[in-house]
Formats: sequence, structure tokens, C-alpha cells
Amino acid sequence: MKYGVCAVLSLLTACAPPPYAAPAPAVVVAFGDSVPAGNACDCVPFPELYAQRRPGPARALNLGMDGYTSADLLDEVREADLGDAVTVLIMVGANDAADAFPGAGAAGYARIAARTEANVAEAVRAIHAATGDGLPVFVIGYWNVVQDGDAAAYGPGEDEEAAVATEDVNRALAEAAAQTGATFVPTYPLFKGVDGRADPTGLLAEDGDHPNEAGHQVIAAAIPVPGTGPAQG
Repeated sequence: MKYGVCAVLSLLTACAPPPYAAPAPAVVVAFGDSVPAGNACDCVPFPELYAQRRPGPARALNLGMDGYTSADLLDEVREADLGDAVTVLIMVGANDAADAFPGAGAAGYARIAARTEANVAEAVRAIHAATGDGLPVFVIGYWNVVQDGDAAAYGPGEDEEAAVATEDVNRALAEAAAQTGATFVPTYPLFKGVDGRADPTGLLAEDGDHPNEAGHQVIAAAIPVPGTGPAQG
């Protein structure tokens, strides 16, 4: 039996393996304020560093925005396309409290924390509704919701007020995570020690308000990578 040239080429093409297609990178979506956005650092921020820790190809979709509050987060989550997300990182709440600092008082920060907790919990529920309850969501806490380290210059009693505001926001974030099946990742002991006495200056940018490169590395290492064992740190 004789085949024409076109027929032979057709048979060879049919038998050839399909061209290799590299797997699409896993997408780590980060929501929040100027900390995940990387403000004042001039470095690779922690969402991108975290994506690099994942096995296989991965990239970060970093939606952190300067000035964002928990209400802004909730609005953004409701509009976001999370179809390709494999992990979601949330770090928000500092601006909720910082906008009222100083002078809000214990009752004021308690109200702010309650609002933050409600907004973050609702945001996580919206994420799970869009993607399924199995998607890992990590809610990341703060070492301070305002300035810290050598750059901080507070008036009388304002150090204590900052500590109250920070504790309230962190408690709110932990509660929001517990209510929704997310995981709370504290950063307070990483920056300030378990007893709160460590000097965080070496992990902060010059403004005392944002992490520097070392600070972002510390945060990224603290966030668990699902399926790879405990987080570093």
C-alpha cells in the first residue's frame, strides 16, 4: 500500500505526543493594608516571599492597599475573582484602630475591634462561599497597629494606649479566624517577643510603621504552607 506525502505527515502528526504545557502557577491572593503591599520597604513583601516558599510554581496576587480598613477589605473581597486562588492571606485592621489613635480610649478600641472582627469574619465567609470551605485562609496579626521601635515618639500614656489598641485588634482577628475556620498567624511575638519586651526596630522600616526586608521575611516564614509541615520561625 502506498501513501502520499500528506498522508504520511498526517499519520506522524497523529502519533506524536502533544506539546508540553507547563503547569499553571498556584496563585496566593493577599488582601489587606500597606503592610502586605510592602510600603516603606523597597523590598519583596511577604505575600510574594510566601508564594516562593510553596512547592512547585506559584505567584502572588498582592491586592494590599495603603490605608485599607477592614470595611475596605470586605468590599474588595466581594468583588474579587478568586477562581485560581490556592491560598488567601489577610492582614487588615491596623488602620481601623490607627485612625482613632490617640484618644479613643478602651471603650473606643473595643468598639473598633468588634467592627473589625465582624468585617474580617464576613470577608472569610465570602471567600469560602466563592471558592469552597477547603481553601486555606490565613489571618495575620500585628506587632503594633501604630509606630514602634526607635521611630515611635509618643506622648504620656500613648505607649500603653497603643498596646491596648493592638491587643484588641489582634484579639478581633483571632476571633474572626476561629469563627470561620481560618488560621490566625500572630506576629507580635516575632517582633516583640513573647513578653512584649523585645525591641522590634531591626525588623521595621525607618518610619517605624512598616516592616523592612527582614520583617517581611519573618512574616512570610511564619505563615504555614499547607502540606509541608509546620511553619518556620
